[in-house]
Parts: sequence; structure tokens; C-alpha cells
Amino acid sequence: MAGGSGVPIFSGVRRSVVFTMLLVALLAMASCEMPPLPGASHPVGRHAPQTTPVSPLVNQTVYWNQNGWLTALRANDGKVRWQTGGWWSAPLHACGGCMVSYGPLESTLVGDTIYAAGNDGQNSAAVYAFATSDGTIRWQLPVTGCLAAPLEPPLVADGVVYVSLTGHFNGSIGCKPTGWAYALRASDGHVLWHVPFTQSVWPTLALTNGVLIVSNSTDNKYPATSWLMGLRASDGKQLWRVTRATDKIEFAADSGVVIIKSTAGIRYDSGLRVEALRASDGTSLWASAVIPSSDPEYFMDPLLANGTVYIFSAPGALHALRASDGREAWRYQTGARSIGTPEVANGRLYMGVGSTFDVLDATSGTLLSAHLLFDPSAASNDATYAWSAPIITDSVIFVSAGGVDCPPGFMCRPDVLDGHLYALDTATDKMLWQYQTPHGYQVTTPILGA
Repeated sequence: MAGGSGVPIFSGVRRSVVFTMLLVALLAMASCEMPPLPGASHPVGRHAPQTTPVSPLVNQTVYWNQNGWLTALRANDGKVRWQTGGWWSAPLHACGGCMVSYGPLESTLVGDTIYAAGNDGQNSAAVYAFATSDGTIRWQLPVTGCLAAPLEPPLVADGVVYVSLTGHFNGSIGCKPTGWAYALRASDGHVLWHVPFTQSVWPTLALTNGVLIVSNSTDNKYPATSWLMGLRASDGKQLWRVTRATDKIEFAADSGVVIIKSTAGIRYDSGLRVEALRASDGTSLWASAVIPSSDPEYFMDPLLANGTVYIFSAPGALHALRASDGREAWRYQTGARSIGTPEVANGRLYMGVGSTFDVLDATSGTLLSAHLLFDPSAASNDATYAWSAPIITDSVIFVSAGGVDCPPGFMCRPDVLDGHLYALDTATDKMLWQYQTPHGYQVTTPILGA
């Protein structure tokens, strides 16, 4: 042996290899998490135990009005949290055996308060403020006039509640000739101002740039005349008024512009005319070409969203007009006699159409999906469907809908509508839950909040 040490020449190499292997092993072990000692603390990293994600809707509530009842439902499963309303019942006009309850109707949620109009036990219109926690009444105020159909929720902005009451004959309840627009302090219902109007006052209100938009019309006269007015929201002073030869002016307003829709001429089937007015003084900005429409009975208010005006005409077409000049951007043929009020969110337009809930591309009008809610094979060709405006979240669509299927020549009972509130999963197209009040049949728009 060389060197006289008695140590093999390759032993140092073996030690180096073993040392290197041990070092690699230690480094590999260091990169892994060791089980903590009992009682020891450790950081939660990417290898922490996985938990089932909690739905963001678990702490939210859907508030829904149906037939004089206001119900608070857990948004994730539809369980009732509380319910109020149904304070009194009466026979429904022209429907033998039908009863209707009067309590809170279509509502508006602001903060922790729900505002609604309704009829109290003395058959008088009133405005209510309810606590979202338990439905208790924070304040109520009797107001002069009658609630007009179709019902609309109060308009609430900048600490003020705006409501309109009509003066025409309404169902089985006779009203005085004068209608009213009210401005109430949201905190306690104190009347800030109220303005009278002759004959019919429509329930829709709009507010833009400090101007409150109100519409009224003659009552049961032909040819009909309607007026659209801009009131100063601070005190109710009339700023301007325009007149149209039609039984109703429907409108929407945003960013200082008012979009109005009315019949294009005196004849009932003369088509639709869409116009844009400046909210500050009522000056005309543009008027659209005549949109064919043979039956104004299935009108809906214009929808103004993201620079587009959406108009539905009786032949079943949804028209998208540019808000800048009224020119048509696209047209979608629904094939339905009526549709639900559309809602625009995330670049898409959502609406109930016949027996389905459709989703369109809001820019092009292309149909993206159709969710079948009602089985058309179980209904006759005369069946019709009613839809509310939907609430759109990242994962769930909340919408109220119902159907009517009556033989030709027979009057439908209102409870045939059988309106329900539905929660639809947007990813799986499945129904998560549905709800109907024990006394309900109406289709109304839900609201979502804490």
C-alpha cells in the first residue's frame, strides 16, 4: 500500500459522496413541512388543510313582496327570516271568490331600511319604512291618492323618498280626481313637499341631476293626452312640461337625459316613437324613427344602460338604440308577446322571454344562453308568462316569474299566475330554491341586501 497510512485511496472519495448525499437529503427534508410538536404553533402555508368555501350569499338576504306580504329570505337557501304584511283582505274587483290582501308592495332598500307603499287597514294609501333586521315598522305616513298599477317601488335618493299617487278610478277603489307626487324625509317620513296633478298619475318616477320626472294623463278620454314634467327635486317646482297625444308616456332618465317612449300617432296601432330630452329644461335632443308596434298593451318602460336604450315592441322585438342619437344598433326577435324588464350586467343583458330566461350579449344582441324555467309542453298555445327584473350576482340569478294558461274566452283568476321567486345557479343552470308566500300569486322584483 502506498503512503504507509493503511487507508484505502478511495475512502476519501466515498466519504465525499456520502456527505453530498446526506446534504441533498437534508435540503430536501428542509423543503417539506414537518408535523408540528404537540402545542407548537406553525404558520399556515400553501399546504394548510383545505376547507369548503363559504358562499358569499350566506350573510345576504333577499327581500320580496307578494300580494301585500314583505318577506325576508336567506339568499343561499331561501329560508324565511321574517315576514310582515297581509294586514287586511278584501274581494278583488271582477273576480268572484278572489281575495286580495293589502300591505307593503314593491319596495326599495337603502342601508338598513326598506321603503314601500301600500294600503293600510282603512283602505288608505300609506308609505312605510321597515327595519331590515326584523321587519318592524320604523315609521308610516298616510298619503292622499290611490296606488296605480303597474306598481312601482318608491324612489329613494339623497335621504328623500319620492312616491306618486294617482287620482283616477283604480280597480274596486274609487279615487279622488287629484293625484299627487310626494317628497318625504327618509329618516322619519316628514313631508318635505307634495304637488297635486289632475287625473291619472303614473307610478314611475325618475331622478337625474336634481330633476324629478313625473308623468300624468287624462282619464278615460279619447283621444288621450299625456304630459311629462320635470320638477325641481328640492321643492317640487315645475321646471318644464311636454305634451303627447297618447294615453301613456313611459320614460327612463340618467346623466341629465330623459328617454321617453310613446305612440307615434293618435291611432292605437301607430307604432312607437322614442325621444331624448334634456332633463334641465325639456329640450328635445333627438327622436327615433317609428318602431312598428301593433299593441301597446305589452309596453315596458325604456331601459337606459351603458349608452344604450332598450325598447320592446309588440311584434316581439327588442330594439337597442344608441343613446347618443337614437339610431338602432341591433334588434333581437324574442318570439314572445311580452318580456320581463331586462337587466344589464357584466356586458350581458338578462331577461325573461316566454318560458325561458335569456342571456344576450349587450353589445351585439347575440343570444348566449336560454335557461328553461317553464315546460312549454305542459301549457297551451294561449299560455303567457310574466317576469320581474332579475338580480344578477356572480353565481346566482334571483328572479320572480309565473305563468297564466286559460282557455280562450274565459277570464283568468289572478291566482292562476302562481308567481314564485326563483334562485338559479348561473354555472349549472339548476334551480337552487324557489319560494311563494302562502297567499301569493303576484310577480314582483326582488331586492338583495344584508
